[in-house]
Amino acid sequence: MASDSTDSDKNKFLICHQLLSKWQNELEYYLYYFCKITAPQLLDESGWCCVEAAELTRLTEKITEHFCFHHKRTFSSHGISEQERESFCVRLQEVRQIRNLAVHRVTLHTSTIQRYARIVQGILGPLKRIGGGEFSKSCNDRMNRFIETLWDTENNKSRDIELSTIVETNAIRGIESLSRSEQKRLNIERAIEEQKLAAQRQAVNTSRMAEDFQISKRIKIMRIRQIQQDKENSEVRKKERFDKDRKQQEDANLRRAERAEKVRKQQEDANLRRAERAEKVRKQQEDANLRRAERAEKARKQQESAELRKVQIAEKLKKAEATMGSHG
Repeated sequence: MASDSTDSDKNKFLICHQLLSKWQNELEYYLYYFCKITAPQLLDESGWCCVEAAELTRLTEKITEHFCFHHKRTFSSHGISEQERESFCVRLQEVRQIRNLAVHRVTLHTSTIQRYARIVQGILGPLKRIGGGEFSKSCNDRMNRFIETLWDTENNKSRDIELSTIVETNAIRGIESLSRSEQKRLNIERAIEEQKLAAQRQAVNTSRMAEDFQISKRIKIMRIRQIQQDKENSEVRKKERFDKDRKQQEDANLRRAERAEKVRKQQEDANLRRAERAEKVRKQQEDANLRRAERAEKARKQQESAELRKVQIAEKLKKAEATMGSHG
């Protein structure tokens, strides 16, 4: 009977561990391709060159930070309500424990493993909706097979045990036929095993609390950074508005100066044209005066010539008269 109980515990542990490991690997695959299609910079920042390089805890952390804090509108743009968004973000945090439970080899109670199964299934829907056609093309067939074989493991291929009680009922019935001393020994062993499981669960819870604290700390830091970034952005926008107003004022001043310069130039041109017209009138007047002076000089010379001829004629007449008198 003790051997049957041991085999039952072993079978339960193997099924639980195989399921957790399987779910971890599948989630890492889907989350990796989700990032690759919707936010490839997250993979570059983490140095994940392939699916095998990605790790569930950090994947969920990156997706939570990017989509749940900085790009919330992504959900509403794909028809996902605020309540669905919050549920998705909470599930992302809860599903991180799958890796820790698998690594620490923790055997979970049936209700707990079923809860994680629901969490896993609850994450896949939003991934498909946000990922769109390209994500469905890459992952839809594999995701459908995963959902159909969600409970399949090497130790439970027929899925006749969906982690119900996993042969615990048979083990309990076997104990009833044992002697009191044997029952006592088995009870002690069971109590020790339960203490071990409790210690494992406490270790996992402690690890989870530490991770949650770190997440809370990172979120606080991110919020502080966001506030600082918003403040810096506000200062930048204020400076941009100031520079814009200053530039507009400078442009207005420049336009006023250009208009004033244009008016001044037009005034100078008008003054120049008036001066040119006045100079032209003065030159015409001078030319007219010169022509009048030339005509007057010409008339004077003509008058002098006429007077000279008159004198010459008179002298000739006198000489002629004198000559005639001497002959008479």
